[in-house]
Amino acid sequence: MLRIICCCFLLFAFSHIGAQGCDDLDFSHLQPAYDLQCVDDFPLVLTAVPGGDIPPVILWATDGNIVSTQNLLTIAEPGAYSLTMVSMDNCTETFEFVVTDEGIGQLPDELFLQEFCFIPGGDSTFCLEFWNESWAIEWPDGQSGSCVDGLLMGETYAVTITTENGCTGVTTVEVPFIMPAFSDVEILSNGDCGGTEVVVNVYGNQYTFPPIQLRFENLTTQEIFFSYIESFGPDTFQLTPGDYILDVFDEFNCFIEPSFFSIDGLNGTFDFELPGCNDESFELAVVPSGGTPPYTYSWIDLAVTDSIIQVDEAGFYSVEITDFADCIDTFYFGIDDWGSQIQNSFEIINPTCGLADGELAANPFGGQSPYLYEWSHGGVTQLQTDLAPGLYSVTISDDNGCSGVFEIELIPTLNDVDFDIQYSGGNCGNTSAQLVPNPFNPDFIYIWNGPGITDLIADSITVSDPIFNSYLLTVEDPVSGCTGSRINQVILQDDILTGEFTVDTVECEDYTVLEIDFSLPVNEDNIDHQWILPDGGMAFSTNARYFATLPGQYIYLGTQFGTGCLITDTIFLAEVGAACNEVNGTLWADEGNCALDGTEIPVPQWLVSISTAGGSFVNAQLTDQNGQFSIDLPAGDYLAEALPYNNELYYSCPTPQAFTVAANGTGYVDVFMPYLEECPTMYVNVVAPVIRRCFENEAYVFYCNDGPVTAENAQITVELDPFLIYVGSSIAPSNVTAHTLTFDVGDLQAFECGNISLTLLASCEAELGQTHCIEAAATPNDPCPTATNWNGANLTLSAECNGSEIEFFITNDGEGPMTTPLEYIVIQDGVMLMGEPASGPVLEAGGIFALPALAANGSTYHLQTNQASGNPDFGTPTLFVEGCGVNSDGEFTTGIVTQLPFGDTDVDWYDLFCRDNTGSFDPNEKTGLPLGIDSPNYIEAGTTISYDIQFQNTGTDTAFTVVIRDTIAPEFDLTSLRMGVSSHPYVFDIDEARTLTISFPNIQLPDSTTDLRGSQGVVSYTITHLPEVPLGTELRNQAAIYFDFNEPIFTSNTLHTLGEDFLSRLVPEGQQAKSELTVFPNPVRRNSEIYFSVADERSYLLEIYDGTGRLLNTYECTNSLSSVNLGRQPAGWYVARAIRPDGTFLAIQRFLIK
Repeated sequence: MLRIICCCFLLFAFSHIGAQGCDDLDFSHLQPAYDLQCVDDFPLVLTAVPGGDIPPVILWATDGNIVSTQNLLTIAEPGAYSLTMVSMDNCTETFEFVVTDEGIGQLPDELFLQEFCFIPGGDSTFCLEFWNESWAIEWPDGQSGSCVDGLLMGETYAVTITTENGCTGVTTVEVPFIMPAFSDVEILSNGDCGGTEVVVNVYGNQYTFPPIQLRFENLTTQEIFFSYIESFGPDTFQLTPGDYILDVFDEFNCFIEPSFFSIDGLNGTFDFELPGCNDESFELAVVPSGGTPPYTYSWIDLAVTDSIIQVDEAGFYSVEITDFADCIDTFYFGIDDWGSQIQNSFEIINPTCGLADGELAANPFGGQSPYLYEWSHGGVTQLQTDLAPGLYSVTISDDNGCSGVFEIELIPTLNDVDFDIQYSGGNCGNTSAQLVPNPFNPDFIYIWNGPGITDLIADSITVSDPIFNSYLLTVEDPVSGCTGSRINQVILQDDILTGEFTVDTVECEDYTVLEIDFSLPVNEDNIDHQWILPDGGMAFSTNARYFATLPGQYIYLGTQFGTGCLITDTIFLAEVGAACNEVNGTLWADEGNCALDGTEIPVPQWLVSISTAGGSFVNAQLTDQNGQFSIDLPAGDYLAEALPYNNELYYSCPTPQAFTVAANGTGYVDVFMPYLEECPTMYVNVVAPVIRRCFENEAYVFYCNDGPVTAENAQITVELDPFLIYVGSSIAPSNVTAHTLTFDVGDLQAFECGNISLTLLASCEAELGQTHCIEAAATPNDPCPTATNWNGANLTLSAECNGSEIEFFITNDGEGPMTTPLEYIVIQDGVMLMGEPASGPVLEAGGIFALPALAANGSTYHLQTNQASGNPDFGTPTLFVEGCGVNSDGEFTTGIVTQLPFGDTDVDWYDLFCRDNTGSFDPNEKTGLPLGIDSPNYIEAGTTISYDIQFQNTGTDTAFTVVIRDTIAPEFDLTSLRMGVSSHPYVFDIDEARTLTISFPNIQLPDSTTDLRGSQGVVSYTITHLPEVPLGTELRNQAAIYFDFNEPIFTSNTLHTLGEDFLSRLVPEGQQAKSELTVFPNPVRRNSEIYFSVADERSYLLEIYDGTGRLLNTYECTNSLSSVNLGRQPAGWYVARAIRPDGTFLAIQRFLIK
């Protein structure tokens, strides 16, 4: 194949004078190495390409004069030229050529064949790519044109090109070895009982090898499924019923004719006709299709084996159909009360007294929609307006002609009710207040309620209860009977509220903290805080604290909301901040003696904690690439120690390293981190800042060798969610199979780290809100230090989604037996299915325990079990399944997976990241995983939280520096902090105020209008709370993001509540569900009817709880199917619990109101 490296073409004809004085001179060629008969324009760039191992001397000449000794020669005009190459032993080789200027136009830079596949016995036409059709081309066998037949793989062909001007040139075209990796595809089995298994056999050949991609397209549902095979022969795939087209590709995109097949799954539909309004029974028939006739029927809980049953009451009905091939499936039918069982609730707005401006809206349910309305005043629509006070009725008829009559009364209301609060003491320092109606009508009756006051009739009242209280005024017009009410808050204080400056001089900083000390207990959120600065400017703050950076006078002005009370104070600062002294140090990995003896190695990118001699935390510094750190400290005595990321391998010296900082001097300290064993220990972390369907998204992998010795032949394996498609990465993977990427990162030296960025396309086939996960694992991952108390037992979890059921399996794939029985829990949509962990057998090595099958109803399931004793890896094996089956609305539950821990924090060499996809997102956001259960975001004690901070430059110009400040709450253990993956290089430290500062110097982050994906970034870290933090504690976190010198952008304030999940307390200890509680639709829209069904129960109590565990209402239900309207409740998660009247627990289920 001809590859031309010059950018224009000129005539040159050359002759070759052989090597002089040598027989084996190996000078390869001159580029461009072609013989064109026409030229274009100047300049022409030629390159000498010598052969051999030792570069020769290069001599370019024209007219006997040497013009260049470089490999490249630029020719600006026609003429005679020569190239002489002289080797080290004076061997010479000369090329002579003449360049003319007979121009003809541009020829292509290179000639190559289009992508193609050679199929033995099939079409073997080959075409040149990017060909100028105005030119002619002649092939050696006499064929002409850019497409020819009969070329042989591996052969090279010389072709002659003739331009439209009659100029010709000769070059070569090479045919590579490209054949499909397969010779035939055969469908061995087209499904077993509804498509649980399809067997495909791909036949290979001797030319190329797997991997092979299979693309199944369901022409019935329009679903597309991709899979990869690693070897030829039969392979099994799980598919749903439908008509399919199968395409098979190899790595060159070679394919053969597509295959067509069908999966005729067993299906059932229902046929019925509702009777009128007489509550008569009706016939319900199931109509089977698919499968293999004839069919047999079994109606569950009914002694009926016919396809038709008589339905005489509302509820759920299910029938099991079996075909001739013994394929079995179950189909469900639910119906509410029919006939005259129409019910209704009203939405009302009472009319203003003396006016006709009231509103009524009927909200019927039950019966059969659509509905017709006949109001007593003549209206015929669902909503009635401009109504006067009085009694109204509406007759509601359904589509069956059934009807019901409902009444409601509109009461005239006074709408201009209010009262003034007249404080004593000029709004400040008041101990009482007079409440006076405004407007006031002497003919009205005024009724007061509040602390210590019940239904007091008075024109005005005086109150003196301290601090904040609310008072209710009800006004009645005795003539018209109209009423109205108003609630106002009254703020009373025992004394005048004042404030006084306190000053906190921050060592080693250029600012001083000013804070106001109030004379009375106050809520700072109820005060407007203003500061007049030395330069005359004004600043505002959200609390009574200000960071002063200028010397001079400061004035505080605080205005209390409600009372209007003004609090003020003045202070003069002669200077701000305080001077410091520089201290340097080095962190060493040590064999155990905590002293320098020449065997230590420096530890880069590791945290060193600095505290006072009394143990008060001062700062945490990150070491540089040489293990060194630097910090400014005031004079005094200090302690320094490392904060080990791996507490199993590394431990602390008997005492921290003490050092002294002298005034106006410098200091130095060596810090030691002893280890138990010389072994590599890998760490990996993965995060994706956002996942948007149908878009390319970025994910980032961070890996380290945290061990004191080299990790040889290290590998990073990334497993992608099936809906995430690999597009590219910052380093090329060594292997790609299906959704698995393998990266060879070579030998990692002690404490060496690296990053991999991934570009992933989120499939449009994913449901909005669906969870996508990315797994990353690093090797070598042998236990480090060596596990001494472990017999080799190792539990793993797996699941199979089989149509109507989901099966979980617990396997001991280790080398030793379990020493204790299994204990496990199953959580469905965030609710435990048993009151306490269930027990299983003692598994021998290789043993498998199958849990009882669960319904594949679209719920999200979590399975957790206890790990084998002494196992150094996953302490709580965890598995979750989302999207197995669908609920009554044909959907599956989303948003549950990320609420619970992933079970990946026990080991460093493995990380699992999951995030729900989104349509839109906040570009500057903070997320803490797990999210926690319900609105308090409950997490169990000891849960490690993984925070990721997303940021995006939404400005109009490049951001050169990004700084994130994140104040770590005192409930968190700073020694557990581990910085993780980031989209860009960063440095960080932690100051005395527990502020984590993450800096991205010279990040050059483009704005979002210029480069949307490039404008985004992310950084992550993990942290755990202190062990002594009590249950019920709220763990909050927020970050401020600074782009260059702009005002900060604050992320949302994340919340986790430390405690027990109240849902588990709703299941009595030792009890399991005795029935199944179904909620549909789920999720449900507000103001829509929600239906609840408890199998096999005719009388039960239905309890509804909100997301905090507060009981909202209890309903007495006398049918297995009941309906409730929760339109007054806000959107969010709720819990329904069913119990018998005697208190026996039946079932529990979560549901979502949108």
